Amino acid sequence: MSESRYRHLTADTIQDVLVLTIEEKELRDDDVCKALESEMIDAMSRFEARKIALDFRNVDYMASFGIMALIGFNRRLRETGGRLVVCNLSRWVADVFASTRLLTGGPTQAAPFKGTPDLDAAIAELNGALADE
Repeated sequence: MSESRYRHLTADTIQDVLVLTIEEKELRDDDVCKALESEMIDAMSRFEARKIALDFRNVDYMASFGIMALIGFNRRLRETGGRLVVCNLSRWVADVFASTRLLTGGPTQAAPFKGTPDLDAAIAELNGALADE
């Protein structure tokens, strides 16, 4: 399937991974974050994806509304047996994930999200992680 553009994100597949790139600079507005969550769910369904890399390359700031949208989307994805990896986090966004304990910090720390430094690492993580299932 070719690239799909939404209002708040872009969706494409690379190596059997659905890559969702958030196009917003700031995830702070409730309406924007709810729309983003709906778009992510729609893309997951359209692409019939179980492996999703969520690329934050454009996001400089994330507030609680953004966190709620991600948690809601991740819950829906996990219900289908899927897995999400976030990547390209700015320093600020990485700090938000870390301070809320939403990002895995190591093999002994359980958290809802796994993060990687870039998209290539996220794709490798998802393809390696689900290859054994």
